[in-house]
Amino acid sequence: MQAMIDQANKLAVQNVLFNDPKCNFPLGKIQVQTEFPYYVPGQVVNGIIYIQTSNNMPCQQVTLEAFGREEAHFTRFWRERRFAGYRWINGRRRPRYVWVSCRQRMSHGEQKFNIKAPLYMVAQGILPAGTYAIQFTFTLPNKLCSSLHYYDGSVKERPQALVRYSLTARIEGTQFLPPCYEMELMIRQPPPSADTATSIFEAYIPRTWCCINQGGSEVRCEFERNQYLPHETAKAIVSVNNAQ
Repeated sequence: MQAMIDQANKLAVQNVLFNDPKCNFPLGKIQVQTEFPYYVPGQVVNGIIYIQTSNNMPCQQVTLEAFGREEAHFTRFWRERRFAGYRWINGRRRPRYVWVSCRQRMSHGEQKFNIKAPLYMVAQGILPAGTYAIQFTFTLPNKLCSSLHYYDGSVKERPQALVRYSLTARIEGTQFLPPCYEMELMIRQPPPSADTATSIFEAYIPRTWCCINQGGSEVRCEFERNQYLPHETAKAIVSVNNAQ
Protein backbone atom coordinates (compact mmCIF):
# COMPACT_ATOMS: atom_id res chain seq x y z
CA MET A 1 0.00 0.00 0.00
CA GLN A 2 2.79 2.45 0.91
CA ALA A 3 4.51 1.80 -2.43
CA MET A 4 1.26 2.59 -4.24
CA ILE A 5 0.83 5.80 -2.25
CA ASP A 6 4.40 6.86 -3.07
CA GLN A 7 3.76 6.13 -6.75
CA ALA A 8 0.52 8.15 -6.61
CA ASN A 9 2.39 11.12 -5.07
CA LYS A 10 5.04 10.86 -7.79
CA LEU A 11 2.44 10.78 -10.58
CA ALA A 12 0.57 13.70 -9.03
CA VAL A 13 3.76 15.77 -8.96
CA GLN A 14 4.37 14.88 -12.64
CA ASN A 15 0.80 16.03 -13.50
CA VAL A 16 -0.06 12.54 -14.74
CA LEU A 17 -2.79 12.20 -12.14
CA PHE A 18 -5.51 14.72 -11.26
CA ASN A 19 -5.00 16.77 -14.45
CA ASP A 20 -8.66 16.34 -15.38
CA PRO A 21 -10.85 19.19 -14.01
CA LYS A 22 -13.58 16.72 -13.00
CA CYS A 23 -11.15 15.19 -10.47
CA ASN A 24 -11.50 18.20 -8.17
CA PHE A 25 -13.86 18.52 -5.22
CA PRO A 26 -13.87 21.04 -2.33
CA LEU A 27 -11.42 19.16 -0.07
CA GLY A 28 -9.23 17.35 -2.57
CA LYS A 29 -9.09 15.24 -5.71
CA ILE A 30 -10.23 11.78 -6.84
CA GLN A 31 -9.50 9.74 -9.96
CA VAL A 32 -9.97 6.19 -11.29
CA GLN A 33 -7.35 4.44 -13.40
CA THR A 34 -7.68 0.99 -15.00
CA GLU A 35 -4.95 -1.40 -16.05
CA PHE A 36 -5.84 -1.40 -19.77
CA PRO A 37 -7.53 1.14 -22.08
CA TYR A 38 -10.15 -1.39 -23.25
CA TYR A 39 -11.51 -4.80 -22.25
CA VAL A 40 -13.37 -7.76 -23.74
CA PRO A 41 -16.44 -9.49 -22.25
CA GLY A 42 -15.58 -11.87 -19.41
CA GLN A 43 -12.22 -10.21 -18.74
CA VAL A 44 -10.98 -9.29 -15.25
CA VAL A 45 -10.76 -5.53 -14.69
CA ASN A 46 -8.02 -4.32 -12.35
CA GLY A 47 -7.64 -0.70 -11.33
CA ILE A 48 -6.85 1.84 -8.64
CA ILE A 49 -8.84 4.69 -7.11
CA TYR A 50 -6.55 7.60 -6.23
CA ILE A 51 -7.68 10.08 -3.57
CA GLN A 52 -5.79 13.16 -2.38
CA THR A 53 -7.17 15.31 0.44
CA SER A 54 -5.74 18.55 1.77
CA ASN A 55 -7.68 18.43 5.08
CA ASN A 56 -9.31 15.85 7.31
CA MET A 57 -12.61 14.97 5.66
CA PRO A 58 -15.67 13.47 7.39
CA CYS A 59 -16.94 10.51 5.33
CA GLN A 60 -18.02 6.90 5.74
CA GLN A 61 -16.75 4.82 2.82
CA VAL A 62 -15.34 4.72 -0.71
CA THR A 63 -17.44 2.79 -3.23
CA LEU A 64 -17.06 1.74 -6.85
CA GLU A 65 -19.93 1.29 -9.30
CA ALA A 66 -19.61 -0.44 -12.69
CA PHE A 67 -22.52 0.32 -14.99
CA GLY A 68 -23.52 -0.62 -18.52
CA ARG A 69 -26.48 0.60 -20.56
CA GLU A 70 -27.67 0.59 -24.17
CA GLU A 71 -30.04 3.14 -25.72
CA ALA A 72 -31.62 3.80 -29.11
CA HIS A 73 -33.50 6.91 -30.29
CA PHE A 74 -35.07 8.13 -33.50
CA THR A 75 -37.89 10.46 -34.58
CA ARG A 76 -40.94 8.97 -36.31
CA PHE A 77 -42.94 11.02 -38.83
CA TRP A 78 -46.40 10.27 -40.22
CA ARG A 79 -49.62 11.89 -41.42
CA GLU A 80 -53.07 11.10 -40.07
CA ARG A 81 -56.62 12.27 -40.70
CA ARG A 82 -58.33 13.99 -37.79
CA PHE A 83 -61.88 15.18 -37.18
CA ALA A 84 -62.18 18.97 -37.47
CA GLY A 85 -65.87 19.65 -36.85
CA TYR A 86 -68.79 19.83 -39.22
CA ARG A 87 -69.70 21.81 -42.31
CA TRP A 88 -72.92 22.27 -44.32
CA ILE A 89 -73.00 20.88 -47.82
CA ASN A 90 -76.22 21.21 -49.87
CA GLY A 91 -78.20 21.86 -46.72
CA ARG A 92 -76.84 18.80 -44.89
CA ARG A 93 -74.30 18.73 -42.08
CA ARG A 94 -71.22 16.76 -43.01
CA PRO A 95 -68.13 15.92 -40.90
CA ARG A 96 -64.91 17.67 -41.88
CA TYR A 97 -61.49 16.04 -41.66
CA VAL A 98 -58.00 17.47 -42.07
CA TRP A 99 -54.64 15.83 -42.60
CA VAL A 100 -52.12 16.59 -39.85
CA SER A 101 -48.37 15.99 -39.86
CA CYS A 102 -47.25 14.20 -36.69
CA ARG A 103 -43.89 13.41 -35.13
CA GLN A 104 -42.76 11.43 -32.12
CA ARG A 105 -39.35 10.81 -30.60
CA MET A 106 -39.00 7.07 -30.01
CA SER A 107 -36.61 5.91 -27.29
CA HIS A 108 -35.67 2.62 -25.71
CA GLY A 109 -33.05 1.80 -23.10
CA GLU A 110 -31.91 -1.30 -21.29
CA GLN A 111 -29.49 -1.80 -18.44
CA LYS A 112 -26.80 -4.37 -19.23
CA PHE A 113 -25.30 -4.72 -15.77
CA ASN A 114 -24.79 -2.77 -12.55
CA ILE A 115 -22.18 -3.70 -9.94
CA LYS A 116 -21.72 -1.56 -6.83
CA ALA A 117 -19.57 -2.44 -3.83
CA PRO A 118 -17.79 -0.66 -0.95
CA LEU A 119 -14.00 -0.76 -1.27
CA TYR A 120 -12.77 1.09 1.79
CA MET A 121 -14.47 1.77 5.13
CA VAL A 122 -13.24 4.96 6.79
CA ALA A 123 -12.28 4.42 10.44
CA GLN A 124 -14.17 6.64 12.92
CA GLY A 125 -15.79 8.53 10.04
CA ILE A 126 -12.77 10.79 9.39
CA LEU A 127 -10.45 10.45 6.39
CA PRO A 128 -7.12 12.06 7.38
CA ALA A 129 -5.43 14.42 4.96
CA GLY A 130 -3.08 12.61 2.58
CA THR A 131 -2.89 10.49 -0.57
CA TYR A 132 -4.67 7.14 -0.90
CA ALA A 133 -4.52 4.38 -3.50
CA ILE A 134 -7.33 1.81 -3.29
CA GLN A 135 -7.12 -1.25 -5.52
CA PHE A 136 -10.16 -2.97 -7.02
CA THR A 137 -10.85 -5.96 -9.24
CA PHE A 138 -14.00 -7.47 -10.76
CA THR A 139 -15.00 -9.66 -13.70
CA LEU A 140 -17.09 -8.39 -16.60
CA PRO A 141 -20.14 -10.41 -17.70
CA ASN A 142 -19.49 -12.78 -20.59
CA LYS A 143 -22.21 -11.48 -22.91
CA LEU A 144 -21.68 -7.77 -23.54
CA CYS A 145 -22.02 -5.64 -26.67
CA SER A 146 -19.13 -3.52 -27.85
CA SER A 147 -19.06 0.15 -26.88
CA LEU A 148 -20.92 2.20 -29.46
CA HIS A 149 -21.61 5.90 -30.10
CA TYR A 150 -23.66 6.72 -33.22
CA TYR A 151 -25.65 9.80 -34.19
CA ASP A 152 -26.73 11.14 -37.57
CA GLY A 153 -28.07 14.69 -37.49
CA SER A 154 -28.12 15.04 -41.28
CA VAL A 155 -31.51 13.29 -41.61
CA LYS A 156 -34.76 14.40 -40.02
CA GLU A 157 -35.18 11.15 -38.06
CA ARG A 158 -31.92 11.91 -36.15
CA PRO A 159 -31.13 8.27 -35.32
CA GLN A 160 -28.95 7.70 -32.28
CA ALA A 161 -27.51 4.51 -30.80
CA LEU A 162 -25.46 4.26 -27.63
CA VAL A 163 -23.82 1.39 -25.77
CA ARG A 164 -21.88 2.82 -22.84
CA TYR A 165 -20.04 1.36 -19.88
CA SER A 166 -18.62 3.38 -17.00
CA LEU A 167 -16.78 3.15 -13.68
CA THR A 168 -17.70 5.61 -10.93
CA ALA A 169 -15.80 6.06 -7.66
CA ARG A 170 -17.60 7.86 -4.83
CA ILE A 171 -16.71 9.08 -1.36
CA GLU A 172 -19.94 8.63 0.56
CA GLY A 173 -21.11 10.02 3.88
CA THR A 174 -19.68 13.50 3.39
CA GLN A 175 -21.30 16.73 4.61
CA PHE A 176 -21.62 17.98 1.02
CA LEU A 177 -22.36 16.49 -2.40
CA PRO A 178 -20.53 13.12 -2.52
CA PRO A 179 -17.25 13.54 -4.45
CA CYS A 180 -17.16 11.20 -7.43
CA TYR A 181 -15.17 10.50 -10.56
CA GLU A 182 -16.63 8.75 -13.61
CA MET A 183 -14.59 7.24 -16.41
CA GLU A 184 -15.79 5.46 -19.53
CA LEU A 185 -14.96 1.78 -19.78
CA MET A 186 -14.37 0.74 -23.38
CA ILE A 187 -15.55 -2.76 -24.36
CA ARG A 188 -14.80 -4.49 -27.64
CA GLN A 189 -15.20 -8.04 -28.89
CA PRO A 190 -12.21 -10.41 -28.73
CA PRO A 191 -10.38 -10.72 -32.07
CA PRO A 192 -10.74 -14.07 -33.86
CA SER A 193 -7.85 -16.47 -33.67
CA ALA A 194 -5.48 -16.22 -36.61
CA ASP A 195 -5.96 -18.88 -39.26
CA THR A 196 -4.49 -19.54 -42.68
CA ALA A 197 -5.97 -21.13 -45.78
CA THR A 198 -9.51 -20.09 -44.84
CA SER A 199 -12.20 -21.33 -47.22
CA ILE A 200 -15.92 -20.68 -47.65
CA PHE A 201 -18.08 -23.30 -49.35
CA GLU A 202 -21.67 -23.04 -50.57
CA ALA A 203 -23.78 -25.43 -52.65
CA TYR A 204 -26.81 -24.28 -54.65
CA ILE A 205 -29.45 -26.38 -56.42
CA PRO A 206 -31.24 -24.33 -59.10
CA ARG A 207 -34.86 -25.22 -59.77
CA THR A 208 -37.46 -24.25 -62.36
CA TRP A 209 -41.21 -24.19 -61.83
CA CYS A 210 -40.46 -24.29 -58.08
CA CYS A 211 -39.67 -28.00 -57.98
CA ILE A 212 -37.88 -29.27 -61.11
CA ASN A 213 -34.26 -29.97 -60.22
CA GLN A 214 -31.82 -28.44 -62.69
CA GLY A 215 -28.66 -30.00 -61.28
CA GLY A 216 -26.27 -28.49 -58.79
CA SER A 217 -23.79 -25.65 -58.56
CA GLU A 218 -20.94 -25.40 -56.07
CA VAL A 219 -18.92 -22.30 -55.17
CA ARG A 220 -15.75 -22.42 -53.08
CA CYS A 221 -13.77 -19.33 -52.03
CA GLU A 222 -10.32 -19.67 -50.46
CA PHE A 223 -8.48 -16.82 -48.68
CA GLU A 224 -4.87 -16.75 -47.56
CA ARG A 225 -5.94 -16.01 -43.98
CA ASN A 226 -8.97 -14.87 -41.95
CA GLN A 227 -7.65 -11.50 -40.69
CA TYR A 228 -6.85 -8.36 -42.65
CA LEU A 229 -6.08 -4.74 -41.83
CA PRO A 230 -7.77 -1.72 -43.46
CA HIS A 231 -6.39 -0.93 -46.96
CA GLU A 232 -4.73 -4.35 -47.08
CA THR A 233 -5.17 -6.43 -50.23
CA ALA A 234 -7.07 -9.69 -49.69
CA LYS A 235 -6.25 -12.35 -52.29
CA ALA A 236 -8.71 -15.17 -52.88
CA ILE A 237 -9.35 -18.05 -55.29
CA VAL A 238 -12.95 -18.66 -56.32
CA SER A 239 -13.86 -22.06 -57.78
CA VAL A 240 -17.22 -22.73 -59.45
CA ASN A 241 -18.36 -26.29 -60.22
CA ASN A 242 -21.27 -26.61 -62.65
CA ALA A 243 -20.55 -30.18 -63.62
CA GLN A 244 -24.04 -31.45 -62.78
